[in-house]
Amino acid sequence: MLRPSYAVEIGSKMLTSHTQDVVRLEATLSIGLPIDAVELLLVGGRQLLSKVDEPVTVSLGYDDALVKTFTGWLDSIEHGVTEARLVAFGRSRNLLYRRANRVYINQSAGGIVRSLADEATVDVKECEEGAVFPMYVIDDRLNMYEHVLDLADRCNFDVFMTPEGQLVFKPYTPTDPHTFSFGDDIV
Repeated sequence: MLRPSYAVEIGSKMLTSHTQDVVRLEATLSIGLPIDAVELLLVGGRQLLSKVDEPVTVSLGYDDALVKTFTGWLDSIEHGVTEARLVAFGRSRNLLYRRANRVYINQSAGGIVRSLADEATVDVKECEEGAVFPMYVIDDRLNMYEHVLDLADRCNFDVFMTPEGQLVFKPYTPTDPHTFSFGDDIV
């Protein structure tokens, strides 16, 4: 029987399903959410001398077959009497925390997204061009991530972060359809 397992690396410290320090591990990863997040609840936690902005990597799976699912930075640490709560945010937080004012003339949506990601120091894995805008205004009433979401909406593109923390901006392309049978796959 397969057993769920995990590995969480915070800076140079490693927590695994064998260490039994983690009481709760909650990962929020999705297309369209502004930020990926991981929350850890640790028993004790005083021995974990982590600092805010340390790199965090989370791998999830079964037994020893783990897959990297999250890359980000430690955002907050709250110590209680018997536990510690750690929250880490994905690399898209750089886009969330930044605002800008500028005008793009005759630029593609992909060019604008690459420019915003470069300024926010977010790596881009894949960025397709999309529509060309005669003029596109970036203003500080929205953060950079909201502007990226707006461009994705205008081009009918998806925007998300990979488990390695890289930005993807491209249209959805279906690959293998999943067929479900009532009674077998769906109850």
